[in-house]
Amino acid sequence: MAAGIAAAVIGILAAVGEHAARRAAAGQTTRFDPMIWEAARRNGLSPFLIKAVILQESGFRPLARGRAGETGLMQVTPAAIRDWERRTGFRLGNPGLAFDARLNIEIGAWYLAHAMTQWQNAEDPLIPALSQYNAGRRNALKWHVGNSSGVGLERIRFSSTHEYIRNVQDQCRSLESEFIRREHRTTNRFGPAQPPAG
Repeated sequence: MAAGIAAAVIGILAAVGEHAARRAAAGQTTRFDPMIWEAARRNGLSPFLIKAVILQESGFRPLARGRAGETGLMQVTPAAIRDWERRTGFRLGNPGLAFDARLNIEIGAWYLAHAMTQWQNAEDPLIPALSQYNAGRRNALKWHVGNSSGVGLERIRFSSTHEYIRNVQDQCRSLESEFIRREHRTTNRFGPAQPPAG
């Protein structure tokens, strides 16, 4: 019984530690804001969505590396990089460039915006787009194709993708609310807040 209690306590402490680390990372991300706002403008996305994806993917660690070869802040996959290269005509050349924060954010934002366009006829294009970003296009097609008028979380077969989408949506709302609160405080003191300069 004591071993079971100890294991439960360790599990709780690990979860609390991970949550605290993510919150600390989220609080130390303003140095990426100009890049995020720039990529958001260029790709027609909410900067809060990009920031939420980065928080979920890498916890704002620019040198993060995934098990399947994902790289950088937005954990872009080799396939996403190839798609981006094909569409833009730009070649990375050196694979290490995928860790460059500005370039990584641009590729990740482009890929997410492209997925949103592919699912533009869905009731909520963000759900299949985030499914695709997290679990790949093949799975997104399996879950969502032919259901464009009623795409929802209930069609997703991976619990990890379910959780990923919910977390990104929650973080996006939270980041936007925090920005609005900050803007309100700044407006009251110094005039309207401005988005970060590019």
